[in-house]
Amino acid sequence: MNSISTLVIFCACLYVTNGYSCGPCNLEECEAPPCEGSTELDTCGCCQRCTSQKGEMCGGEYNDFGNCDPDKVLVCNYASYFILPDGEVIDEMLDPSYPGTCITSKEQEDIFNIIAVGYV
Repeated sequence: MNSISTLVIFCACLYVTNGYSCGPCNLEECEAPPCEGSTELDTCGCCQRCTSQKGEMCGGEYNDFGNCDPDKVLVCNYASYFILPDGEVIDEMLDPSYPGTCITSKEQEDIFNIIAVGYV
C-alpha cells in the first residue's frame, strides 16, 4: 500500500471516530421515561426521552438536551441578553452547539422586542 492510500484510510478513520457515535439500538434496554410532558426519540433515534420543560436546557451540539415540549408551546432560546441599569441592551446569540433554555414563545417574543428597542 502506498503512502497516499494509507493517509486517506487514516483520515477516514479519524473522521469517523471524531463524530457522535450511537452504536446499535436495543429497544429492550429502553425504559419508558416518567415525563411531565411529551416524549421524543433520543439523540440516536432509539429510545424515548422526555422533552425539555420551561427553564430546562435544550439543544446542544448533537441535540443532547433534546427539544422543548411542543405541546406547551416552548422554544429553545439561544439568545443571551442583558439590560444595564442605564437601559442599554447588550445581546448576544449563543452558538447553537451550546445548550439553550426552554422558554415560552411569548417570552421569546418579549426578548426580541427588548433587543429591537435597544437598537432603535
